[in-house]
Amino acid sequence: MKKNPKRPSSKAFLEEASRYCYSQLTLYKFNHSTLEIDEKYREGRITALNYIADLTFYFMQRERHIAEEFLVELERQLEVVDGLKSQSYIQGIRDSIEELRQEIGKLEH
Repeated sequence: MKKNPKRPSSKAFLEEASRYCYSQLTLYKFNHSTLEIDEKYREGRITALNYIADLTFYFMQRERHIAEEFLVELERQLEVVDGLKSQSYIQGIRDSIEELRQEIGKLEH
């Protein structure tokens, strides 16, 4: 299976999934006269679409906090490093993480 080289970012993917979901929800909730389908089928579609809408919202919230989670994980790794014996090795790790923090700081401004 080939991967699409122009795959959208996770944010774009979630936004598109959300747009599609709400479009379909509108169709199945409000088109009773033009969309002649079994009511149980309609209910099933609405149930699934509401679940998908909630799921996309959940992942959008996770995506918004991914940078924060990344930085927290770096902090955890710094705590682990403190238990090592070689001070120069520890300093190399600390310097790398600090430089990364500075680069991330530039992105936030």
